Amino acid sequence: MRRRLLQEKHDYLTFTALADGDFTLTIPAAIDNTFVERVSYSTDEGKTWTTTTNDNTQKVITVSVSNGDKVLWKGKGNGYGDYSVWSKFSSTANFNASGNIMSLLYEDKHSGKTTLTNPNSFCCLFANNTKIISADRLLLPATTVTSGCYRSMFEYCSSLTNVPNLPATTLSDYCYSYMFRSCTSLTSIPANLLPATTLSEGSYYDMFSGCTNLSNVPNSLPATTMPQKCCYYMFNSCTSLTSIPSGLLPATTLASQCYAGMFSGCSGLTSIPNLPATTAAGHCYAYMFSGCTSLTTLTNILPATTLADYCYNYMFNGCTSLTTIPTDLLPATTLASRCYQRMFTGCTNLTNVPNLPATTLAEYCYSSMFQACTGLTTIPSGLLPATALASSCYFNMFSGCTGLTSIPTGLLPATTLASGCYSNMFYGCTKLNRIWCYATDISVSGCTYYWVSGVASSGIFYKKSSMSSWTTGVNGIPSGWSVQNV
Repeated sequence: MRRRLLQEKHDYLTFTALADGDFTLTIPAAIDNTFVERVSYSTDEGKTWTTTTNDNTQKVITVSVSNGDKVLWKGKGNGYGDYSVWSKFSSTANFNASGNIMSLLYEDKHSGKTTLTNPNSFCCLFANNTKIISADRLLLPATTVTSGCYRSMFEYCSSLTNVPNLPATTLSDYCYSYMFRSCTSLTSIPANLLPATTLSEGSYYDMFSGCTNLSNVPNSLPATTMPQKCCYYMFNSCTSLTSIPSGLLPATTLASQCYAGMFSGCSGLTSIPNLPATTAAGHCYAYMFSGCTSLTTLTNILPATTLADYCYNYMFNGCTSLTTIPTDLLPATTLASRCYQRMFTGCTNLTNVPNLPATTLAEYCYSSMFQACTGLTTIPSGLLPATALASSCYFNMFSGCTGLTSIPTGLLPATTLASGCYSNMFYGCTKLNRIWCYATDISVSGCTYYWVSGVASSGIFYKKSSMSSWTTGVNGIPSGWSVQNV
């Protein structure tokens, strides 16, 4: 009884064997005694301990177990990993992990310890361990965490079915990065798993990417300020996700790449969360839902009116089931470089486009935005109201839209073109047979380069009666088309 009470009081890190086999802890020589002074294990509930002292040579500690055996672990040190080298637990027997991870640092005095001091403290500790089954009773009590402290801790643990709680509310750079990446047996996580309100660069970077059986995400990531790359590819290729809470992402202050790729490749996803920020950041939504092939409609708007370079780059690229989007999806009137680049490329079933009210453009702002949207048959009049163009602003915008038959009279109101502005704009639109263009100055180099290559072999080109500079061919009026002055 006394031994059981002692164990419960200290709550050492504990492995419970689910089969016969071995547990092994490998400490490489580079993790010297400035990281770990000594490690001990017990097979009799803490009555006796076997201790290994770190003499700055590689240590391999192996414990043979039978089904049902428990092994307790403790140690003295400040961390088991460095940026490029780390200690690791491996096993030949399935097991559950429980108890307090801090016993590896503070030995018998770990109770109540909630501060990590070294970067990468437990980095990769169980990485590639296909025998760990359950970790929901494992305690990771630190509320003061360090950069990379849990990085890749359970990465590629393909048999892991549940995860420990993560109580920290203030995070550090890359502290949870790759933590559960490719844990393919993980089906659910607690709704309140991630309570942090203060994040740091890369805090959730790739955290659950490749968890192909994960069916839910937390109810909320409550931080209102997103540092750069904090949710970068967080749930990438979680193909069993079907829905996301609408309030998952309440942040209104964004940073570069904060949500980049967050749900890319989530092929089962049918809805997206609200994205309330009114000021975007560079690449903030890039690739966020790229390859979400079950997404059929967008009901939310993207309210940002202050954009940044590449902010929506590839955001819905390859969403092949997407059919409709709100007309008021994109309210910004002043654009940034490549802000909408490839935003809907390859959305082959898309039947409508949103209003694009911007009158102040930037280089490549609409580049390839609707490329290969083969389901588009019409474009609304007045879609592109800008009369002052920017370099390559409409480059490739509708190329490969093989269902498009005509463009409305008011689509291209600008009279003076810019370098590359219409380049490749309708390239490969094989059914396009009507074009209205009001340009009177096309003297700048490359402004209409290959803009009508591959359109229908016959059609009508409408131009200003005062305009006499058009040539015939892929860079001007399509060969075989008649011309009418307007």
